[in-house]
Amino acid sequence: MGVLRDLDKLCINFLWNKADKSSGIHYVEWKILYKQIMFGGQGVVSAVDKVGSWREKFPWSLISNPGSLLNRILIAKYGRNFCFSESKLGCSPTWKILNNGGKFLQQIVKWKVSDGKSINTTKDIWILDKSIDRWPTYVSNLLDEQCCLRYFLHNGSWNIQMLNQSFGKELVDLISTVPINVGSPGDELEILYKYSGKSLASLISDQRSTLEEEDVSWKWLKKLKLRPRVKILWWRLIHKAIRSNEFLMYRRIINFNGCPRGCCEVEDANHLTVNCFFLKKVICVIQKWGFNIQVFSDLESCYN
Repeated sequence: MGVLRDLDKLCINFLWNKADKSSGIHYVEWKILYKQIMFGGQGVVSAVDKVGSWREKFPWSLISNPGSLLNRILIAKYGRNFCFSESKLGCSPTWKILNNGGKFLQQIVKWKVSDGKSINTTKDIWILDKSIDRWPTYVSNLLDEQCCLRYFLHNGSWNIQMLNQSFGKELVDLISTVPINVGSPGDELEILYKYSGKSLASLISDQRSTLEEEDVSWKWLKKLKLRPRVKILWWRLIHKAIRSNEFLMYRRIINFNGCPRGCCEVEDANHLTVNCFFLKKVICVIQKWGFNIQVFSDLESCYN
């Protein structure tokens, strides 16, 4: 992890430090920069952020190949119930890595129902491609004993009476179509999109993308097809990363946030883009030349 953090630090220094190697101002948070462009970032790869999705192959090996020497030792020590959660104090570094990768692996695996003992009814994925507690229209009213899926199974088939007591008719009909592997020794995990041809890391990256909301401001800005420098300027305006006096005073670099041109107003992003008296004066001259340039009251009006 130390090596990966150093890689991220090199990327940060490349973006913000000056040509003479002196330190520059970090205008935007690193966690915003490494987001994909469609989510309001710049698509810079963060090694630390990706490490969990790179580790998912280790817990998948533990699940799919339990007969190897390392996996037999881990199963003997930690058991077969692979509910990856926060690592406990005193556990080995190997198990910490497995736990970290297991949290990401859970996003792309689905349970094949057999006896239901290993499956949490609402928190695990066993219907379609999403756990029930993440469905936007579902409100859980299950008791503690109903959290285990075996409560809803009886003699190798679904207990419709119990299902009707806890779920609505549409959901009961959907659950009834889920096959039960009676001959299997226990519940098993399988990859959700195993025939997609993608690696596990790519599947996790795609799954994480579906959980984030697309940035509305950047969505329409992309369609304008601006020049790169102009596009970056607008991106910085959206994220309030312009070197105005207000920004510099907030960072405690200077102790004056007024406009240096004598407008007697605070120099922030609004002032730099639409409110500066001298800017309006220049626009009035350009309008007299026959160019139709609008004058806005604030930056939000300019966006709209």
